Amino acid sequence: IIILREGFEALIIVAAVIALLIKSGNSKHLNIVYSALGVAVVLSIATAYGLNYIFGSENAGQTREVMEGAVMLIAVGLLFYVGFWLLSNAGAKKWSKYIQSHVSESISAGSAKALWWTVFLAVFREGAETVLFYQALIFDAKDSTGYSMIALGFVVGLVVLLVTYYVFKIFAIKIPIKPFFLVTSAIIFYMSIVFVGKGLMEFVEGKIFVPTKIEGFPTIEWLGIYPYYESLIPQAIMVAALIIGVIIMKNKQAKEA
Repeated sequence: IIILREGFEALIIVAAVIALLIKSGNSKHLNIVYSALGVAVVLSIATAYGLNYIFGSENAGQTREVMEGAVMLIAVGLLFYVGFWLLSNAGAKKWSKYIQSHVSESISAGSAKALWWTVFLAVFREGAETVLFYQALIFDAKDSTGYSMIALGFVVGLVVLLVTYYVFKIFAIKIPIKPFFLVTSAIIFYMSIVFVGKGLMEFVEGKIFVPTKIEGFPTIEWLGIYPYYESLIPQAIMVAALIIGVIIMKNKQAKEA
């Protein structure tokens, strides 16, 4: 459950970026994803052990929540950038030309960096927490049977994630380019709004501030919706910014057509 919970959100973003590179004829740039994954995994392990060493087990959890919240909020900006980049190119003529001539289009240096940071933050955001969780499980295991059960659970979780990844990637690659860009951008915008809510809740758990509760308002965790003004107001602002951004982009594309 730990590896599934921590890995699923990162998997969606990583799979979307990989499918994007493949569909846009930029398979040669898959090293962007692989390098970001490698760096994120190594830094996740180093960060987890660093937190334990510097703050001790008593304070490491609180510090981890603050770190994860900060990373989530930083990721929001990158996700918005990538989402609008996808939307702006969904109907662009260059992708139609690519489909017809099979000539690969190269992504810009700025887009490449944004994709790298998106993958890195998606993995790093969950990585350190995952390592700390498993570290606690291993410390709690009493014998070889306990260790083997932890390993079995981890492997089964990874297999489920891998199967999910391949299903998502195969499905995404088969979608025509314009619907793919639109669907992927929708997923990325959804994730960014979720990250705002969850990132601010990480700050609450890290005791950065005490939230103001809205009585009777529901908690919808998978949407990142919590009954607090401090999380709902930023999410509402983001939704408004998304709507305004889409309108401006559509008007600009209509003028260029």
